[in-house]
Amino acid sequence: MKPRFKLKPVWAFAFVIVALTLIASAPAAVNALKKLFGYVPGVGLVENSSGLRMLVEPASLTHDGVTLTITNVFVYQDRVELIYSVQGIASENDGTQAEDGISNPTAFCGGVNPGEFMITDGDVRLRLPDGTILERDYTGKYPQNIFAMQPVYEAAIPADVTEMTFVLKCIPWARLGATPENWELPFSLVTVPAGTIVGEPVIEVTQPVDEEPRFFIHNRACFFSQSDNDP
Repeated sequence: MKPRFKLKPVWAFAFVIVALTLIASAPAAVNALKKLFGYVPGVGLVENSSGLRMLVEPASLTHDGVTLTITNVFVYQDRVELIYSVQGIASENDGTQAEDGISNPTAFCGGVNPGEFMITDGDVRLRLPDGTILERDYTGKYPQNIFAMQPVYEAAIPADVTEMTFVLKCIPWARLGATPENWELPFSLVTVPAGTIVGEPVIEVTQPVDEEPRFFIHNRACFFSQSDNDP
């Protein structure tokens, strides 16, 4: 005989949502998640693996009213991820805003005419204390590497390296000759002990005190409500 009860996809989805919510509500589960991952504002999830090194503090440098700031550096066992930002460039000198940004791309750092080879002048190099230069990865292996100011470097950095130097010929898409060039900015790293929470916790759960959560299914969607007055 064929079974009369059949688990439909919508019910399976609802059961999974309920189970995950109940698990996440347990203090033990929340603490375990906090130890595994951390959330860095503006970056997202950061794996807190053994031997992770991070930027001690943001490093900034200002030239002619333009400020460049290294906001995050993560040194993993096989790569380095860097994030920096720039403020103070006038709109007419910013290739993403200037009127001639499209018609005259070579007037801006890294710009090339259609069919020409890529220019890497706007890519940051990292110089190690022994003089070694790290070049940005161009294989397309790391998704965030598509952003000009989020370069990734595939390299194994010696454990005793706690300082590097940010080296940049010109700011990406900045007008050549009108904005400061040849930037060099040293920064320091610190080792993060395994198990330490990086940034902000991934999940923060507040257990209801007076009311119990209720779940119901409607039109093939799963809803969660704290009280009868909630939408």
